[in-house]
Amino acid sequence: MTIRLQELDESLFLLLNNLTSDISNHFWALVTKPLFWSPLFVLFFVLFFVTFKRKTALIYSAGIITSFWGVYAITYIVKVIVERPRPLFNEQLIQQVNVLYEPTGFSFFSGHASTSTAAAIFFYMVFRTKSQWAKLVFLFPLIFATSRIFVGVHYPSDILVGGTVGLIFGSICYTVFQKLNEKYTEDKLNS
Repeated sequence: MTIRLQELDESLFLLLNNLTSDISNHFWALVTKPLFWSPLFVLFFVLFFVTFKRKTALIYSAGIITSFWGVYAITYIVKVIVERPRPLFNEQLIQQVNVLYEPTGFSFFSGHASTSTAAAIFFYMVFRTKSQWAKLVFLFPLIFATSRIFVGVHYPSDILVGGTVGLIFGSICYTVFQKLNEKYTEDKLNS
């Protein structure tokens, strides 16, 4: 069963990875870079401070930072323990992989998927009642994480598991920091 899942993962990877063209290669090579998304994170913090009072904005800012860096640490630890080689280092696939980026490290699970999903879910949970546009934040992890298949460095299962871990960790962080914010608001009302 495990071998069959691995074969399915490799086949799906090759199918998706080889769908690219010269034009789309430029797009995927650009959107896979974390620096490309920096303005989005600046926007997150600006929206926190424009929408909420200073203390609440600080709490939410700390929450999104915690969700991002906390899941990053978990991802790193799992990668070191599992040591799954990236597709571009798979001897059976190397001749078929469209490689646009050559990172070091291991494949399982995707840090791009886990961190972007954690940040997106945290942001969404904060703003879901404030704006109907909040759900657009999920385009970020969708594009950012998917790019890792198209640049040749992650299997679909790496993306799926990374996204799932990010969803869980981001939701937990939101719950914790929302309780902190409620406690702060309650304490302020009682003083």
